[in-house]
Amino acid sequence: MLELTSLHNPDGGLFGIEPDALARIGETIIGFPIQEYEIRFTHTLAEGFQGERADKCLPTLHFMDQRGMPKAITLFIKRHHHYEQNEAIHHRHLALAEAPVPRLYGYYSAPSQRDVTISEFLEPLLIDEPYDDFLLDRRTFGAFLEATALFTSIQVTPQYHAHLEQGYFEQRFRSYVRNLDQLNHVAWPPSPTMALPPVAIRTLTQLLHGLCDQAETMKKGIYHWDHRPCNAGWSRLQNALVIFDLEDTLLAPRFLDIAQWLGAPDTRETRYASQEHLAEGFLGIYNTRKGVKISVDEFLAEVAVLWKLFLYGRIRWYLHELGEQPTDRREDNDPEVYKQGICKRLHEALMTLLAEGTC
Repeated sequence: MLELTSLHNPDGGLFGIEPDALARIGETIIGFPIQEYEIRFTHTLAEGFQGERADKCLPTLHFMDQRGMPKAITLFIKRHHHYEQNEAIHHRHLALAEAPVPRLYGYYSAPSQRDVTISEFLEPLLIDEPYDDFLLDRRTFGAFLEATALFTSIQVTPQYHAHLEQGYFEQRFRSYVRNLDQLNHVAWPPSPTMALPPVAIRTLTQLLHGLCDQAETMKKGIYHWDHRPCNAGWSRLQNALVIFDLEDTLLAPRFLDIAQWLGAPDTRETRYASQEHLAEGFLGIYNTRKGVKISVDEFLAEVAVLWKLFLYGRIRWYLHELGEQPTDRREDNDPEVYKQGICKRLHEALMTLLAEGTC
């Protein structure tokens, strides 16, 4: 991978990357010198999946091969909004550790500057909530689980460990207790009978503390932070599904990424195969890569705890959406209809936690 030490014109179409640098990257990819080339911008990002924390461009390098035939290579360039070193460091170390990430061709990273990465052009999944069909898709969800196992089982080098934040999510889970008091003030449409008695809220608080105690004792591993199918795509070069948007990667309970997808029991979530069967497939990859022998029972016990903590996170979000400035309500949504839908989902999450907490 090419390390860029300076940028020419940061406000230009290539975020300051010299066109010749892209030509050199092209030569590395194809294995022979490029005599003449042209850069065109013919690809665009899908609407609704552009992201919010980085600028992106998709230049295509057009050139002739050794037989005089026209060829083209499309690259994905990303410039982070924050003036700090983040995504380039993660992408570089993850690539060196053979994580399932986009092929990294070049990067620029310097103190108080905006990270720039140059990587392969993917076919993104473009899947967002609801995830019902995704969970039933053997090919896509199966590949997603495999990529998750490969990602979370990397060997973290001492050099990479020095860049990884840890302890954040353990503190974040504890902070959810502050939101439970808001349940006393929810106006429950269409029926006030959905309101929780004080004893139920106390039970939820006690359960949260107990779950946090368990999570804090779990072994740590690499965590993607925003592990959803909209942050994954097919790599033709690697013939596999890979994971992108790596800027928030950190250390957390080792199965935190997979807990969102395999933590719920079969009575709560329907997937293309049983929870136990999918857990066996995940551990087949994870145990081999890590050189460990984690049993299915141990794995399911850990992800169950983490899945319940994620439910508390959903409750926090539902309560926010019931406030005066909801984030996800579109302008064409009727406010009352949206509120009723959020209340229904909030109530379901609360009942699930109360039921699981007494099991």
